[in-house]
Amino acid sequence: MSEIQSAGNNVQLNNGDLLVFVGLSEENSEALKYSHLFSSLAASAQYFATTEGQQWFQAYLQTMQTCGWLPIKFSYMKEVASSQNLSVKNLLVKAVKAGLGYATGGASLVASLVSVASDAVDTVAQSPEAVALLDRVSADKEGTALSMAVCTQHANGEVMLSVGCLQSTESPPSKTSLLVFEWSSSHSDSYTGSAALSFHRGLYDQVKSTLIERVGDKSKKDVLTLSIEPKKRS
Repeated sequence: MSEIQSAGNNVQLNNGDLLVFVGLSEENSEALKYSHLFSSLAASAQYFATTEGQQWFQAYLQTMQTCGWLPIKFSYMKEVASSQNLSVKNLLVKAVKAGLGYATGGASLVASLVSVASDAVDTVAQSPEAVALLDRVSADKEGTALSMAVCTQHANGEVMLSVGCLQSTESPPSKTSLLVFEWSSSHSDSYTGSAALSFHRGLYDQVKSTLIERVGDKSKKDVLTLSIEPKKRS
């Protein structure tokens, strides 16, 4: 697949998660952005990703299916590191790799896309603004949760999505960036979820207008409720 190269500008943050686009048309890219945003918001309305990771992931996948992204296979498991050390980047890329394996049988294609996913994490880690957003959204005192989706469009038009997520009871210290956070597995419980989904354009088109409207309504509500009065010194 000639589109597979360094992630560069093909990685975006979406509701605190990483989305990676490989060869997608503009129309399909927009479909993924709206679907992921709506599905992650819907899952977070029901569960805390940092403490209820499996339930959150299942709710996310169910909503994605409603939006036209049909699950092929998914898993959720506890992570055990023989070295007793775990890291956000390694777990996230590992989860995406498992999802890619569910979606395609080509070892070379999976390896190329795993490299793209790894590059995407590094790209985001080099942006202070993106890191600040991730640190604020993806970690709290209860734990850490983060997701990454790698979406590819093949020459025949087929669109496949691999999603990986991680949940840990550990949180990075205040001065440690989330994407370079490492911790000991002996002092925490950590989990990863992986899934492969196939995009059904017809199903998405049936809900597209409602999906965009609901996401827009939430943005409008957020704008209306945000205070714009200058903070006064006490």
